[in-house]
Amino acid sequence: MQIDSPGLAVLMAATLWPASVDAQDVTVTLRPLDPVTEGSTLEIVADVRSPADDPRPILLTPSAEGTVEIVRGRLMRSDGESVGEGILRFRIPARAHAPGTAIVRVTVATFRCQRRCHRVLAEASVVVRVVAAE
Repeated sequence: MQIDSPGLAVLMAATLWPASVDAQDVTVTLRPLDPVTEGSTLEIVADVRSPADDPRPILLTPSAEGTVEIVRGRLMRSDGESVGEGILRFRIPARAHAPGTAIVRVTVATFRCQRRCHRVLAEASVVVRVVAAE
């Protein structure tokens, strides 16, 4: 199929190509952790900021690389605790397996609708140090 009109080509690309929307109105921050002891359980705290009156669903997906295992892999808006104007606090359970370093990442997915709905993503990561048990 050949398209002779540049305007029509742009319109078709905008319609058919997946939209990339910046997470302008949704952000996520992870609290830094003090070193944790091998074999212990820990709680990673993620604060998700979105407009205060925003009813959109939120899906929070944590993952870890290294010596920390995420115990619960997906959390939804109902799992968060409202702690202020537009801030939901999520507590992510995890377990420290061995001494070393881990990187914990969190991806927050929601959507924004104007004429069409588009996926909105926000991401954050934190380094967790695990020390040997004494």
